[in-house]
Amino acid sequence: MNSIDSYALRLGIAPCISGYKKFTEAVNMYLHTDGMPTLKNICEQIGEKYLLSGKAVFRAIDYAIKTAKDLNKNLSELTGIKVYEEDIRPKYVIYLVVQCIKQELED
Repeated sequence: MNSIDSYALRLGIAPCISGYKKFTEAVNMYLHTDGMPTLKNICEQIGEKYLLSGKAVFRAIDYAIKTAKDLNKNLSELTGIKVYEEDIRPKYVIYLVVQCIKQELED
């Protein structure tokens, strides 16, 4: 199991949901892309791989995040910052996971 999968599981994202794989791919793409691409562009690139629209990929990621149990609590524990339920958005969650992984790689 790689680092991205372990973070997704610790957040409570269920691997049986199709958005799980797309979420982990989005995190991986952000990790290996210079700058900060838009989530729309990332979703479109992932969609090409699965022959889906970028919107379909975004909805799958959004659903995976929305169905994660206690996501804001789990994110708060991982990041050390208070994450409120109303702050939960796909790009924000992906950003926080990317930052955690980058920090882990630097240590």
